[in-house]
Amino acid sequence: MTLPDRKHPVRHLVAVSQELHTNGSAGRTILLRYRRDEAWAPLVSYLGLPADPAWADHILQIVEQKRRIEELDGIGCQPVLISVTTEEMLEWIGNGLHSQVMAFPSSNNPIRWPRYSIDSLIVPA
Repeated sequence: MTLPDRKHPVRHLVAVSQELHTNGSAGRTILLRYRRDEAWAPLVSYLGLPADPAWADHILQIVEQKRRIEELDGIGCQPVLISVTTEEMLEWIGNGLHSQVMAFPSSNNPIRWPRYSIDSLIVPA
């Protein structure tokens, strides 16, 4: 399939890629698009980390500063590859908590994650 602005045709689609099947393993997470408010929950979920939504801005800022987000070619979406390991995320979370840039939740309750419909994730921003 040929895409505009590409010299060579696309041979692999994210929707049927082996990479998507192993999403989150080996420090590689593929998302349909990158927005901080949407990226945090699937990223920590795929990496198997306990996390608070309030930590998203701080940790994703580190991910952005370290240039760990790579745009991928997509059809009808703007997929990205986020390259970060569980160990790196745990280190950044620990550093944020230790420096008091982040804090543990004040109460011991279930975390309330935002809900998104698949339609809202596919519609271009």
